[in-house]
Amino acid sequence: MPAHPGGKRLNNGAKAATVAAEAEKAELVEQIGRLKVEWLKKSQSNRLNGSGSGPAAWAAVAQQFQFSVGK
Repeated sequence: MPAHPGGKRLNNGAKAATVAAEAEKAELVEQIGRLKVEWLKKSQSNRLNGSGSGPAAWAAVAQQFQFSVGK
């Protein structure tokens, strides 16, 4: 059996499991990257539109629940 680069001998099952785990990890990293880009675009859009978490957004939330803001 060939030696693993780390010095351990692996059988075909262990190699397959390692390859599958690496593929899953790569897929998850890619998905996280896409979600980050989507979140950044949404955050930027909210800032440009004046929505988000600023005072106007809080006033809108307060108005929805019939609270007074700034009194």
